[in-house]
Amino acid sequence: MEEETDKEKEVELTAAAIDMMVMSQREWLVGVREQYEEDETFGELVRVLEEKGKCKGIGEWETQVGKKLVDKARRYTWRDGLLWYLDERDRELGEEEQRVELLCIPKGGGLRTALFREAHDSLTAGHFGADKTYNFLHERYYWPRMKVSVKRYLRGCETCARVKPSNDKKMGLLQPLPVPTGRWEHIGIDFVVGLPKVEGDKDAVCTIVDHTRRAHFIPMKKQTSAEDFAMIFMRNYFVLHGMPSHIVSDRDPRFLSDCWKAFVRKCGTGLKPSTPFHPQTDGATEKINGILGNYLKAFAMTHDDWTSLLPLEEFAYNSFKQKSTQ
Repeated sequence: MEEETDKEKEVELTAAAIDMMVMSQREWLVGVREQYEEDETFGELVRVLEEKGKCKGIGEWETQVGKKLVDKARRYTWRDGLLWYLDERDRELGEEEQRVELLCIPKGGGLRTALFREAHDSLTAGHFGADKTYNFLHERYYWPRMKVSVKRYLRGCETCARVKPSNDKKMGLLQPLPVPTGRWEHIGIDFVVGLPKVEGDKDAVCTIVDHTRRAHFIPMKKQTSAEDFAMIFMRNYFVLHGMPSHIVSDRDPRFLSDCWKAFVRKCGTGLKPSTPFHPQTDGATEKINGILGNYLKAFAMTHDDWTSLLPLEEFAYNSFKQKSTQ
């Protein structure tokens, strides 16, 4: 008798749990119906589809709401107070494409959050990653930019942050460049190459950037040697500013050559070549290269000799205030 009583209680508890789930589902669907009207995306579609039922044909429907909205609403169905999205997908490899109806979930009322908890936080979901959570939800539901909202929710999941280890290598400490105390003390040097050849076979530009946001643009040949570049540097930079205390550059063979190293060492200047595959070391110079390239492209149609534009670009850049130095 006791065993039968225990079994009866177990059956009653199971039935009560099922009734609770059904009631919860019904209440949730009531919330979905109520939130359509306030949703920016789905509210308009509901009104368009309701208007369709009042019209005699497609032509009258397009006249009433406009062709653009009609085309947008063709992939939706309004039935029993719920909006359904017709999604085309391949169920299995080799099968024909099928149209699957997905329930549209409005943004308000905490409806999407409830789905996230069910699809990610629950015992049967297991706090899996964004792809699994998205695939689980996309089997049944739809809203615009669903994958983005799934990733946003998972980024804020406290449980995942506590229990999931990071497989990324720990980042080292930031090693910023020294802050200059005056103009032209710390500079960066780089080359812009691949330009059309002009008089004197010049097809490149040497950009010299002061880290207090000033620049010089010097036309030159791409194949200039380290010895010749040292002379270009002396004629175009040294005569104006003297030698800087530090030079930041990429790992161009000219900057790593014994000739260039001996030249700057004799002048008492420190060399700071960038780390391989880390162009951000010389980020200021890379940024100036992009600005120079945009300037030349903007005026290339009206000027055949791009070297004539370099003094004007230098004046333009050096004349404007920079946010980093205001």
